Amino acid sequence: MSRRKTLSALRELERLEALDLVGDPPDPEQAIGSSALHQWDRLHALLTRLGKQQLRAYQESEYRTDETARAMKDLREAVSSWREQSDQWRRENIQLREELYDFAVRSLAIIDSLDDLALLAEQDQEVAWKGIVERLIVKVLHVYDSIGITEIPAAGQPFDPDVHEAVGTTDGAEAPDAPVVASVVQRGFRFRGRVVRRAQVITTQP
Repeated sequence: MSRRKTLSALRELERLEALDLVGDPPDPEQAIGSSALHQWDRLHALLTRLGKQQLRAYQESEYRTDETARAMKDLREAVSSWREQSDQWRRENIQLREELYDFAVRSLAIIDSLDDLALLAEQDQEVAWKGIVERLIVKVLHVYDSIGITEIPAAGQPFDPDVHEAVGTTDGAEAPDAPVVASVVQRGFRFRGRVVRRAQVITTQP
């Protein structure tokens, strides 16, 4: 073989070695094992990544569940507290209304005393004294009205057993078919729409 052909053969061998076309042929089983190992590594990495994502999702779900449970607990406690306060306010309101009602009943002694004084002044013909008492009566009735104590209309009104109490009767020249209040013995009052005391009246006979 000439020197030129030998050099050419060497160059061709180097080129083939560079292309990995010379040497021992690859082992098919080794190639398959390497590919399977590579696929397994990829699968393992994927499963690991998915596992971490699932763990984070689970932890976030647990956190949100705990947050929701705490919020529901706080809400139940707030509702329970509101109900207790509402019940307390209701009891206090009922107690206050009863106390005000009792005050309204007791305060009627003032107007009763003034009416008695006015009657005595009229019987004794104390005109000046009667005028003073009547002005006091007007002022007291005005104060009553300002706190919700209102007088029940009586004189000249048809008799109403819900607000009037007949303590006597009188004959009228032109008595109507139904009893009418001829005069008032004792005033009647309402407190915020509730009858505190019926008016004691004299009625006409039908």
